[in-house]
Amino acid sequence: MEKKKSTLELNDLPTNFDARIQWPACIHPIQDQGNCGSCWAFALAGVLSDRAWIKGKDLLLAPQDPTSWDKTDAGWGGGYVTNPWYYAINTGLVTDKWFPYVSGNGAVPPCPNKWTTTG
Repeated sequence: MEKKKSTLELNDLPTNFDARIQWPACIHPIQDQGNCGSCWAFALAGVLSDRAWIKGKDLLLAPQDPTSWDKTDAGWGGGYVTNPWYYAINTGLVTDKWFPYVSGNGAVPPCPNKWTTTG
């Protein structure tokens, strides 16, 4: 079966779009990565948090989780677009409440050996 190309005409796009209007209850707070090059982890956690909120799940996922766990990126030193997605697919992400971001100064703490629902 032959794949067909999908086209999108400029006229098909809205002239104005604001997620604050479309999904006002789904906008999570802006987080500051400080002096840490973990933008890749913030992008991952932010996109997945947005999608979860749009689907009705009130989650703010932790960028500290992939920053500390993912061994395929450089932690606070930068990362790649694809690696954090594989990380999230294979391991999942915990919420920011469980593992708040603390690497703004460039230090990357290890993840706990196991997650618990207490504390």
